Amino acid sequence: MRVLRAHDDGPISPRDGGGGLTDPGYAGAVTAVLRCPSHFILDRADGAGKDRGVHPDARTRTQHAVVAVVAAACVAGVHALAVHTSAGRTTDTRVLALVGNLAGMPGADVPATVAGWVRAGLPLVLASTVLVLGVLAIRRGAWRALVASVLLVAGSATLSLVLRDLVLAAPPGSTGTYPSTHVTIVACLCVAGLWLRPAGWPRRETRWVAAALVVVAAAASVATHAHLPSDVLGSVLLVAAVGSLLATALVPSVRP
Repeated sequence: MRVLRAHDDGPISPRDGGGGLTDPGYAGAVTAVLRCPSHFILDRADGAGKDRGVHPDARTRTQHAVVAVVAAACVAGVHALAVHTSAGRTTDTRVLALVGNLAGMPGADVPATVAGWVRAGLPLVLASTVLVLGVLAIRRGAWRALVASVLLVAGSATLSLVLRDLVLAAPPGSTGTYPSTHVTIVACLCVAGLWLRPAGWPRRETRWVAAALVVVAAAASVATHAHLPSDVLGSVLLVAAVGSLLATALVPSVRP
């Protein structure tokens, strides 16, 4: 394995760190839904405390910042449309009714039960997986990915609760459920897992699995009538905003 010296501007070996925050994998769970470019998370400069030979990439930081601002604006926009416009309320109601009709079809009890199990169990499974990946990240010294993952999960969950209960108040006579804290937790755990994953894990396949898990969590929340479609969409947008903001602040790029 090549040794990276302080004056060496060459590439960092993939063995020097994990596949964490410095991997395009972050695009999988959240930005796959948003159709954002995967290059918004940078190359492997993480791991074993080896940040030598890296420098901030102003253009990439700008891209992160743009994604964060757009996603945050979309969080507010989706809420405004879904809650304060008749077209948005109608769309939410129709999708929810469609799911209700499917649940009322013969033999639909089993899918509905499975959706309930998925909704209850998926966050626990993901949290356990991310905890293990976090321990592995500590062992290999991927501190940037670890810190960013902790901030992502804590920040996204807290912000989701604040938005739902304090900022985005529901109209009189209705219960505020925007955004879905449940889907927020699933989405940010998926992103954290991508940031923390070891370098040897297949990048593309892991992204697709993470994206699928977010979609499954969102579908389960709607299928069990725990949330409206707009609630789960807002959650994905929220995690995209927080993740991109953290990338803007914390991620360096490898010097060419």
